[in-house]
Amino acid sequence: MMSEFVLKWYIRLFDMLSVKYKLELIYRLTERLRNSYDPEHPMDDELKRERALNELIDSWKDVNIDGDFIVNSRTVSQKVYDL
Repeated sequence: MMSEFVLKWYIRLFDMLSVKYKLELIYRLTERLRNSYDPEHPMDDELKRERALNELIDSWKDVNIDGDFIVNSRTVSQKVYDL
């Protein structure tokens, strides 16, 4: 991971560029990302997140949730405390 110092250095360097060079740099970075991105084969981290999400959804799909029980267990009791 990039340190904050290095990141600030790159940002200052970028800020010193003219608009023409900033646009050229952004264009090249965009093209590089576009060429490396394949929507049919997502990146490893993206694939892991998608699989984890699907497993989470699958684990909850057969659970019978009793809404009344949940509401009643979380409401304040009717007990009166004689303080």
